[in-house]
Amino acid sequence: MQSTRRTRPAAPLLAVVPDPPAPTLPKRDEERPQSRLFKIIAFLPLVFIFGLLLFTAYAFLYSLCIDYLLVRRNRPFKAFVYASVFLWLFIGCGGSVWMAYWRGGGVVPGAGEWKRQDEEARLEQPEGVKNEVGRFVLGAEDEEEEEEVVQEGEGGETEDQALLEGSSGRWGPAAGGAGQGTTWQGGRLRPKNALQVKSDGGARFCRKCNVYKPDRAHHCSSCRRCILKMDHHCPWLGGGCVGWANYKFFLLFLLYTGALGAFVAGISFQELVNFVDDNDDGFELAPISWAIAALLGAIFGFAVGLFGLYHLYLAASNRTTIEAMEPPTSFTSTLPPSHLLPSSSSPASPSIQRLTAQLSAKQRHRLSRAIRDLNVYDLGWKENLRLVFGGRKRWWMWGVPWGWPPGDGQSFPISATNLSKLEQVTRDIYADPQGSGRGPTNAINLDTNSGDEDDLPLRSA
Repeated sequence: MQSTRRTRPAAPLLAVVPDPPAPTLPKRDEERPQSRLFKIIAFLPLVFIFGLLLFTAYAFLYSLCIDYLLVRRNRPFKAFVYASVFLWLFIGCGGSVWMAYWRGGGVVPGAGEWKRQDEEARLEQPEGVKNEVGRFVLGAEDEEEEEEVVQEGEGGETEDQALLEGSSGRWGPAAGGAGQGTTWQGGRLRPKNALQVKSDGGARFCRKCNVYKPDRAHHCSSCRRCILKMDHHCPWLGGGCVGWANYKFFLLFLLYTGALGAFVAGISFQELVNFVDDNDDGFELAPISWAIAALLGAIFGFAVGLFGLYHLYLAASNRTTIEAMEPPTSFTSTLPPSHLLPSSSSPASPSIQRLTAQLSAKQRHRLSRAIRDLNVYDLGWKENLRLVFGGRKRWWMWGVPWGWPPGDGQSFPISATNLSKLEQVTRDIYADPQGSGRGPTNAINLDTNSGDEDDLPLRSA
């Protein structure tokens, strides 16, 4: 008797909805290629930092804690407490600065691939290495303003028009605030639902990297790359940038360095005083390494500690150094209201530039102050710190130099309250210029055919 096999119903092809793809994390190899000489020069500041840490470890850990307190004075408890606190701060400081260098600020996806071949060819030229070293030592011109400059010459207007088509302003289908993810447009990876725009309402595009700029991303003239949530360029980190990927480690390095310097300075000065009191010839016999470690700890602890407290304030308010010095002036919410624009207006239309450029000085001041005060990225100091150090569940990871910040560095949660207030302030400013009582259509010329477009200012105050 043959056994019959009962057939089972076929399972659906997608019984479980697949998870969305994980965000693409930036890699160190996406940064610009560097010559061997440039790498050596750029690495010297890190050698200096680790040299100071090793000297401090010798002077405090070995000479003070082990050789003096443990061996000569027979005080194991005090030596153990001093050594434990020192090792905790020492590992936190050294690990944080290394991770800040190794991780890098985070290059915008696609920015590194576009320029790699061109820069590799430049380095092969005889003057290539010399120019690279000169840019690192002497600095370079600021290239951040390239997003606001309209290219002139043959094909420039056509290219700008193509780049601005379908920009994610309030006229696009994806309007309504900052969103998640990216989308392909014209063969380029473009931020989806970007909140920051150019002064004419178009998407922020970097012609040097050939990529669309996500919110809070900027082009670094030294790294020659667009960096995610760029804070600043730091030569102490091997000539790299501080950005979304390594800001946590940079902030931990500043805080650990300030605490380590203050701890070493205080304990070393105290033990020096005790050493002099316990010995007849204390001044002649006192270890010079203790005094040097105490002096270095006081200098670096005070200077770096204050710098760390300032960056802790910026992290608590969810601002970068660039945003604190010059807040972004163009959001989708700070553009002219749609009812003031002609029906045929688009993000690439010069009408938006005319409306913004013809604002009075008082209006410009009010709008600039509103953007500074109503930080759309400010979610409260607790949530702001979580976005830097980690999520709610892994609170113990806040002080550990490891892990990735939440998100993908290309889109950020926003405060709906501040965004709505900013929109209301913008409508009020355009509705009542200088409090004169005149309507905005009478105060501002909407004729798009008058005037020379090349003379239009491209930046609002």
